[in-house]
Amino acid sequence: MKFRQLMWAAWAWWVFLTACAWAESGVDEGVECPCGLEPAYDNVPGGGEGNLLWNCRDLLLPEVPTACWAIHSNVTQVDLFNNHITTIRKGDFDALWNLHYINTFMGHLSTVEEGSLRGLTHLQHLDLGYSFLKEVPEEVSYLTQLQVLALEYNYITEVPVEVIKPLVNLQWLSLVRNHVQAIPELDFLPHLTWLDLEANELTALPATLFGDLLFPCKLWINDNPLSDVAARTLLPLPGGSEIRTNASVAIWARDDGENSQLLAREWHVYDKELNELDLNTMIHRCDQEPHDPDDTHPCHM
Repeated sequence: MKFRQLMWAAWAWWVFLTACAWAESGVDEGVECPCGLEPAYDNVPGGGEGNLLWNCRDLLLPEVPTACWAIHSNVTQVDLFNNHITTIRKGDFDALWNLHYINTFMGHLSTVEEGSLRGLTHLQHLDLGYSFLKEVPEEVSYLTQLQVLALEYNYITEVPVEVIKPLVNLQWLSLVRNHVQAIPELDFLPHLTWLDLEANELTALPATLFGDLLFPCKLWINDNPLSDVAARTLLPLPGGSEIRTNASVAIWARDDGENSQLLAREWHVYDKELNELDLNTMIHRCDQEPHDPDDTHPCHM
């Protein structure tokens, strides 16, 4: 085991020295690679012994540093945290055939060009958060191996179902702090374990938000102008799931059967301050209590 560790350390050091030499000499006509070539992160897709990361964090780059890819293209991760990249252009990642992870969080991203991501057939984690996107990039629909799609802190107003529907392996979908006004039915995502809708402009949730979930799921819906939720929306959540919500939200059961099912679920229900909420006090009965006759009310869905 020690011999293998020593061999890995020596190989990683050789890769580092080679990358430094390339960066100093430049790739083409004096174009230099500003990023560092390092062992891949272990806690995200593309990690593991022998895998590599282009670390481009905190460099304030104006564009994707494609000069680096010519130095070493067989990397599994690219970290572009805290840069000034406004556009992901067609061809920016074409050379990186084995990418599993891309992070552009805290950038200036506003445009993802057509054809810029669809060749990344191994990509599992894509974080485009804290930027200026006004829509879910259509390119996302081609990333069928994606497990994590993070679009937090953008200006997105809608989530087109046709963009998300091909992502049958999706586990995490984060839309926290956007301007989303409606979320589509996501019953085609059986592997979902975290749906973060915190701090948007949602006034309602679809009755069939979830399908047959294979694992417990976290649902964060706090800090939305959401006052009423149908029991049918929540009941597909398996035992062990978590619901983070406003204490003022009313959960409407159509009858005693749904009421009993809600109380039988072993969920963790709490607010954003991590205060425990009593599910029993949040339940209301469509067949026993007055409610808004509007067709959008959960009792009429």
